[in-house]
Amino acid sequence: MFFGGFLLPVMAAIFYWFPKVTGRMLSERIGKTQWALMSAGMLLLALPMLGLGLKGMRRRVGDYDFTMHFQALHIATAVGGFLIFASLVLLAYNLAKSFKHGAVAGNNPWGARTLEWMVSSPPPEHNFDDIPEVLDRPHMHGVVGSVHARTGAQGRPEGEGK
Repeated sequence: MFFGGFLLPVMAAIFYWFPKVTGRMLSERIGKTQWALMSAGMLLLALPMLGLGLKGMRRRVGDYDFTMHFQALHIATAVGGFLIFASLVLLAYNLAKSFKHGAVAGNNPWGARTLEWMVSSPPPEHNFDDIPEVLDRPHMHGVVGSVHARTGAQGRPEGEGK
């Protein structure tokens, strides 16, 4: 389904990458409200369609016999579509508000260990002064002393004496 397979991953990507692109965080409270609206809307959109199919309604029917009792399920799908639209409006509001007034994100708000999060947010035009040296896989969470990469001259972390 379009919404579950495409829209939710896009929303997750927006929330993940917004701090890197802008240097500011999106509002978590508005984001949770948006997620709840979108999830409820997707359920109200998809489940009644399943019910319509089980009741025998074919796809792409412009009009149908009202004695078949499809109207309540059609209204539920319409409400689900409006909830999804409302959640997208809420996302647009969150993006606009957070772009100017969002909390400063810092360089790595997620604690990620990959190279893109080792530079400042938003990143400078040239990213790294020296080519980073990759030492380990990025997903060694919980391993004491695990370092994914070093940047700077001769493998020293950037900012240390040269």
